[in-house]
Amino acid sequence: MCSAACPRVGLEIGSLRRKEEYVPFKIIASQCTSCSACEPLCPNVAISEKGGNFVIEAAKCSECVGHFDEPQCAAACPVDNTCVVDRALPRYQAPV
Repeated sequence: MCSAACPRVGLEIGSLRRKEEYVPFKIIASQCTSCSACEPLCPNVAISEKGGNFVIEAAKCSECVGHFDEPQCAAACPVDNTCVVDRALPRYQAPV
């Protein structure tokens, strides 16, 4: 089905209305240096510090769509591949 092939936009079954869905990012705790570069850049306030590491609340993560051209957490992180897409987490769904 189309929605499985496209991570950002899927069609609601039985409807022609589009439903925005975003794949959330996560922070790999073992790679995070706790520098906090990502936290103030998140437009959805989805990043916070918990137990000495930073985490992304999947339900709030919209990949910065509508705010920036690229996810700011990944762009700001000084450690490559620390802020990554996590397709196993529930997706943020923009209001329709």
